[in-house]
Amino acid sequence: RQQGLKTEALFDSEGGFPADGDGYIMRIEAPQFAHSIRPRIALLGPWNYDGGEGYAARQYISALWHTDFLVNLHPIRLPYNAHARVAPAVECRSFSGDADLVILHLDPDAWASVLSEEHWEIISRARKVVGAWVGDAAGIPQRWIPRFDEIDEIWAPTSFCAGRLVEIAKVPVKVMPLCITAALPPANDQDRKSTRLNSSHLGI
Repeated sequence: RQQGLKTEALFDSEGGFPADGDGYIMRIEAPQFAHSIRPRIALLGPWNYDGGEGYAARQYISALWHTDFLVNLHPIRLPYNAHARVAPAVECRSFSGDADLVILHLDPDAWASVLSEEHWEIISRARKVVGAWVGDAAGIPQRWIPRFDEIDEIWAPTSFCAGRLVEIAKVPVKVMPLCITAALPPANDQDRKSTRLNSSHLGI
């Protein structure tokens, strides 16, 4: 349905999973589309709340807005943990209809308490659903396992998190570094290695 979707990740490593602690940047580039078809991305998460997850979700939004994608943002309307709300719970839409990709930036423990019927409708009608999950240093809770049936892929921010998730995941797990605001290195910087991800990594 569309072509040319591309992400690029720059790792301070020799390739594959970045070494934990390395500095890295994720960059999503505006692609060229066949027949003017633009991927439709829906992000569901606590981007309207304070805290680490909210900050990470807002960085995803910043990266997506630097592409030519059509992006819908769906906030969390109910109270989220003990975090303060930092933005109105207002949807931001640039397309109507079903999403090609839903990025569910919310660990499964929060699904039952904050996802609405509208959220579930968006998820169920998407071509592909990605869970952007962090997990826990102590391991992945067994109660998460049934949720694997409701997603197609997991994005983990580091190789450590990915390693924990791979142990029990029923779906592919990929390292997708958190988006950060940073200047790219000079073109002649030979000390920085880069690993390029092509369109097949998003699979939509």
